[in-house]
Amino acid sequence: PGLVDNVNAVAGIAVQAGEKSIELKRGEAGWTVVPSGYPVKDKKLREVLVGLVRMTKLEPRTADTAKYEIIQVEDAAKPGAKARQVTLKDDKGAVTGNVILGKAATGFTTGNEEAQYVRLADDKQSWLVRGAVGAGGELKDWVDTTVMRVKTGEVSQVEFRHADGDILTLTKNGKDDKGND
Repeated sequence: PGLVDNVNAVAGIAVQAGEKSIELKRGEAGWTVVPSGYPVKDKKLREVLVGLVRMTKLEPRTADTAKYEIIQVEDAAKPGAKARQVTLKDDKGAVTGNVILGKAATGFTTGNEEAQYVRLADDKQSWLVRGAVGAGGELKDWVDTTVMRVKTGEVSQVEFRHADGDILTLTKNGKDDKGND
């Protein structure tokens, strides 16, 4: 609630997913992972924030804590939990949103719309919502893990040097399987 009016004020995001957690912070250089300083993928950040803003309640689900695990809205800090708790903070560190994301729900919306079970962290009532957000608690979920991108058409030779001194050289001779030089 209220996120649509305050999404630009979000300056920190914490995600808890079982034993895994990650913290992201907006700074002068953009969004980074705390404390490593790795840059966050802009696309992923947008997907999460826009996804949270666009979620709309369809119908109430369980408020029975014994049934939370079935729809994966249990305590996200519990070992083995499948729920993911996303906590949004402003630039002073005050919590501006705190939602537990559960499993995807199928057959509740029309067309290609997605649905998901969610629960506000301070509320027992869970909800089926239109929209879905995938927010993992691991570094690989938020940062670009690509070491380098190379256009294969521009490479004619690659050399690998092993620590023991062995060298493997691969040289391109002729055309590839698509007929390119």
